[in-house]
Amino acid sequence: MGGRTSVGTRLSALVRAALAGLCVGACACGARGQTALADGFESGGLSADWDTASAAVAVRSEGGGAAGSERYAALGPACNLGARFTDVASGGARDFTVELDLRFTNSANRQFNLHVSTATGAPGSGAPGVNLRCEGGAWAVYGTSWQAVSGLGSCFTGQWYRLRLSGWGWGTAAARYGVELSEPGGTAYTRASATNLTVYQSVSATQAQARFFDLTTDWGSAPGFQVDNVRAEVLAPRDAVVNISGVYPHLTVYSADGEIGIGAVMPWAGRLWFVTYPPHQPAGSADKLWTVAGDLTLSAFAGSVGCTDANRLVHRETQQLNIGHYLIDATGGVRVLPPAQVRGRLTGAARHLTAPADKIYLATMEEGLYEVDVRSLAVTELYHDMNTAVTGALRAASLPGNHGKGLYSSQGRLLYSNNGTGGVLAAWDGERWSVVETNKFTEITGPGGLYGNTPEDDR
Repeated sequence: MGGRTSVGTRLSALVRAALAGLCVGACACGARGQTALADGFESGGLSADWDTASAAVAVRSEGGGAAGSERYAALGPACNLGARFTDVASGGARDFTVELDLRFTNSANRQFNLHVSTATGAPGSGAPGVNLRCEGGAWAVYGTSWQAVSGLGSCFTGQWYRLRLSGWGWGTAAARYGVELSEPGGTAYTRASATNLTVYQSVSATQAQARFFDLTTDWGSAPGFQVDNVRAEVLAPRDAVVNISGVYPHLTVYSADGEIGIGAVMPWAGRLWFVTYPPHQPAGSADKLWTVAGDLTLSAFAGSVGCTDANRLVHRETQQLNIGHYLIDATGGVRVLPPAQVRGRLTGAARHLTAPADKIYLATMEEGLYEVDVRSLAVTELYHDMNTAVTGALRAASLPGNHGKGLYSSQGRLLYSNNGTGGVLAAWDGERWSVVETNKFTEITGPGGLYGNTPEDDR
């Protein structure tokens, strides 16, 4: 699986185009592409891609992050947290996005402040092009005075909101920007938006491209605010996307493991989702959950946990996609199954035998089997993943063969296959395993495909 490969499939026109351009390569460097910064703070510290980080910025680990994450960043008074677009686009960004989850910690003074600047030098709060604030629950941008941003509505303390600021055509006469906001606790931009804004504080965006963004508490007696899952992207103009016989070089992704592949791929929530696949990483890795948007923009999920995964299943009752160690809702919101709780190289996902509306099964290549509640993310280990020794009350499946591959549920049985030495097709009735056939089987499926069988399919 080493070296470069391209993958393709017969799906929608978007998916065909994106899949044709997915390239993978083994390299000692990480994938940057058009992503200037992606930080979910789950490492316990700040990403090295931040170019400015005041001492008063702290990563907190007590839980309570956005979408149930363990960690988030808290900005104290008089500090800055910023990154350059010029790290990936030397001349600046004509088209760009800055996305983040934010939570206010006060209701009286300035609750939030985001600057986007065309200035050179290190990110800071001086001379912003766009100066966006929330104060007293109301949103405004600064020109020669503060001007209310109609349509965004009020925000409240103690709630996570997802915000996206997008810029288009910066450095041209058509320069403009827009702001979108989610409902409290949401990830989709369904609450409110303001588009085609042209209010600038210092240098107009018609004169220069965006060079950095800065989260700041320098102004308005701001006591601080909290952020999570920050992502900044430089979007390639349509005429700048290179297409070589259906292969798009800017969609290349990399790994430092010396080998890389695409473990699983699926169109979902208006994007193409895929995970990269390293050689043997059952406990987590630097590999990412990636998305390709309709404009062929490649993005990495900031909270990625890696692992060698190839599973995918759509849970129809909750409209969630399970791919790798992730559950993705219908709006594109991502929740993570920590590898410490779901250890192993996930190879298959299947509908639950007795509680299909709430739970799924996940199987590993080394015969691990987990029951996962897709609503609460509670995990129960049913059979131990054999990358570590079985101890105490843990139990092993002890099936013939090795190198697990397929998983599917049908007719009141959970079916599992492997294609290693000897090979096996085995069935589990919820209590014990039985061997159906000893042979090499790579995959198992049924009428329900990636959604799993319905009761009607099993008649």
